[in-house]
Amino acid sequence: IYLISLAPVGRETPMNIIYNPVNTLLYSQALKTLSREYGAEYLDIFRLMADSEGYFKDSFNSGDGIHFLPSGYPVLEYFLRCHTVS
Repeated sequence: IYLISLAPVGRETPMNIIYNPVNTLLYSQALKTLSREYGAEYLDIFRLMADSEGYFKDSFNSGDGIHFLPSGYPVLEYFLRCHTVS
């Protein structure tokens, strides 16, 4: 079982009222804690996809601040393949 962090959101989206970088990191930390409690693996995609301020990197942001660009999926797939056992 793998628990995956929340992905960041863009700067210009209504979602960042709740899912701003601070809250997203707090929720992700809760998932990380749960993974330790239950012996699950934790994967941090937030760090992969976030810029230095904790928002979506332009290379992942489709423009609406919550969806990935199609070109971001291979990067995410590669990350998951490198950090999981198949």
